[in-house]
Amino acid sequence: MSILQLLGIRANKQIEQWTEHHYPSFLEITTSGDKPSTSINAQSLDARARLFAQMSSEVQAKAAAKKREAFLEDLKARGIIKEQTEEEKEASRKRMEEEANAPFPYLLVGGVVFGLLFVMALLGGGIAYIIWKFAD
Repeated sequence: MSILQLLGIRANKQIEQWTEHHYPSFLEITTSGDKPSTSINAQSLDARARLFAQMSSEVQAKAAAKKREAFLEDLKARGIIKEQTEEEKEASRKRMEEEANAPFPYLLVGGVVFGLLFVMALLGGGIAYIIWKFAD
């Protein structure tokens, strides 16, 4: 292999590195009208695209949490939401545990189901009676 060939390979690698550095392959440059726009190719196998997507979702989650906290602080400052004391928090926790451990109300559900069936049977019987009585 000659020196010129080695220099050519080295120059090609340098050109490829420069191109990938300035124009990464996971970026898609599109034009809509006269304005070019850049977006991340989600289907790219490049690890940088996945890293960027992960970082982007983390930033969005932090921004949403910050916005939610600011909103709650504003509601607390206006007096719409009252800060709970430890006793109120404990009472609320106990209530929630009691509701979670409560047995399923089978009797109530059964009563509602049979009541609806009874009402439907009465309506069906009434309609049948009316048809029988007046249909000669």
